[in-house]
Amino acid sequence: MNTNTLEQSQDTTAIETIREQLKAKKRGQAVRELATPLLQAWTNAIEGNNPNLDNLTGLPELMSEVISVRDAAIIATIDPQLTMSTIIDIAANPHSPYSKKVLEQTLRDGFDNPDAKPDHERLVKAVEIARNLTNLVSEEKYKAQPFAISAYFSWWDGNSRDASFAAVSALDADPNTGLAMLVIEAVMHGKKPAYLRMSETTWQEPSLKESMKLFRSIQVKENRKNKAILERLNNPYTRSENVEEWLAVTRKTMQSWIREESSEMNRGSGAYTDQNLLSLWLLSQLMNQLDDVLEDMVVTTFQAGASKSNIARATGVDAANVARKFKKLNNLKETTTTNK
Repeated sequence: MNTNTLEQSQDTTAIETIREQLKAKKRGQAVRELATPLLQAWTNAIEGNNPNLDNLTGLPELMSEVISVRDAAIIATIDPQLTMSTIIDIAANPHSPYSKKVLEQTLRDGFDNPDAKPDHERLVKAVEIARNLTNLVSEEKYKAQPFAISAYFSWWDGNSRDASFAAVSALDADPNTGLAMLVIEAVMHGKKPAYLRMSETTWQEPSLKESMKLFRSIQVKENRKNKAILERLNNPYTRSENVEEWLAVTRKTMQSWIREESSEMNRGSGAYTDQNLLSLWLLSQLMNQLDDVLEDMVVTTFQAGASKSNIARATGVDAANVARKFKKLNNLKETTTTNK
């Protein structure tokens, strides 16, 4: 029986369903609801509990859209002692102190602790399932993350050959797949997990800061890609005609709606006011509400890993004034290198 909650109509793709749910609800809640059945199915599959691949439909798209879901799948594979509750928390709330501690400890053990030996059979099964995920995708580019985690698991298992092949396949699907780039870099430089290193002279053990670069680099690359997209959108000469048309239609619709609502308010009040003044008042009240909505969305976007520079590009605010404009950001700490 398919327990996947990513139900969609015949005309709706998995990624459209995911984006609709992420938009309709608070991000943490939406990720938790989307990821729970998929990560449960993933865990069951790598543990050999007669996996039904249909239960994993949508996981490649969700890992691509929400990187923390991919991280949760990686951590669940490496550390079989983690509870499902912890795995889901890592996916839905990756910036919480506990989630960051679990991620950091697992990564540090891989680089620094020679006693942290993975379960070979579990990794081999995870590689097989990850490759099977590539047959479930709605578009070629969504094969990137399944191939990337397959590459990472092969590297962790000491299989540099399979790791390289999987990493190249990930980059063929999406040239911006940061995890695949890092696996290739590790293989090229002979970097291995701590339990496989034969001597201290073959490779100097990195610090915790260097260990965390594995995941930080991915977020940095994502911000760079988003920077290029936002710069094209902000330039009227490079953005598509569809965007221009949408902006024009939205403006006309808003103007029409304000005129209709102000007219209705005028009739309902019984005291006729200048129509233009009432429209101005209504528009100013709406803008105040939209400012609050915008700030909440800025916080959510920042917590999801976007840089302040990209938030500035998306909102049309000078990068130096982002924290001043959106005061709620002052209570948050940026977790990645900001891209200018």
